[in-house]
Amino acid sequence: MKKITLLAASLLLSFGMNAQIFYDDFDDGDITDWTQIDYDGDGQEFFPYNPTGASSPMVASASWTSTEGPLTPDNFFVSPAIDVTGASGLELSYMAGGQDPSYSAENYTVYVSTGNQVDDFLNTSISVSFTENLGDDPDAAGSLVPRTLDASELDGATTVYIAIRHHGVSDQFYIIFDDVQLDGNLSAADHEISGFSRVYSAQSKNLTIAATENFSSISMFNVLGQQVLSRNLSSNNEVINLSNMKDGVYIANVTAGGNTTTFKIVKR
Repeated sequence: MKKITLLAASLLLSFGMNAQIFYDDFDDGDITDWTQIDYDGDGQEFFPYNPTGASSPMVASASWTSTEGPLTPDNFFVSPAIDVTGASGLELSYMAGGQDPSYSAENYTVYVSTGNQVDDFLNTSISVSFTENLGDDPDAAGSLVPRTLDASELDGATTVYIAIRHHGVSDQFYIIFDDVQLDGNLSAADHEISGFSRVYSAQSKNLTIAATENFSSISMFNVLGQQVLSRNLSSNNEVINLSNMKDGVYIANVTAGGNTTTFKIVKR
């Protein structure tokens, strides 16, 4: 499942909360929105992979196959463009592992860069990176292990790309990746609605909003960035019943007179 939850992240982060900007768990088996760069031209690339016994699909690259034998891969797997306008404290997290416990010494590098070409990822003035050989970590032999990369050097960029590179290895098996995520802090622009006020009653489960001008719409999102409510409005005093929503934290986005205000609701 692919999610670019920038809108919800922006809303959450107006309250100083770290949030997810980009996430891909590859569960849909579709990696066509990522760009493949076969840097060594051997015809080998990353591919969707769902091994027997795995709880969900992932993505992999091979350094050995039963048909080709030993390979010497140099493959880049590049994310779609990720809008990070106004972001700070960027951090990449992901899961990595060697599929075969006996042949898990796979070597890789991850990058975050403001460009999406090989030269951009290799240019340390516009990218950050992390390299390791998974054979150095016994926990990565036959299973996924969590990793993080501090990408805050790119704070202030408007667009970034993530790249996973499988290289510097031969005659192992498959390197596997899952749950690629970019987090950060964003500051939302302030376009407050004139005379805006809000009251939430835990007893009635009603959210009451009022303003000088008529409201035109309200949308609400959960902390995963999923829209759970969308409604057109028409007056300057509106009552929205939330009894059908689960208890939890939500971000409301209301519009009136061309201006938008966002605020947090703890529904209980």
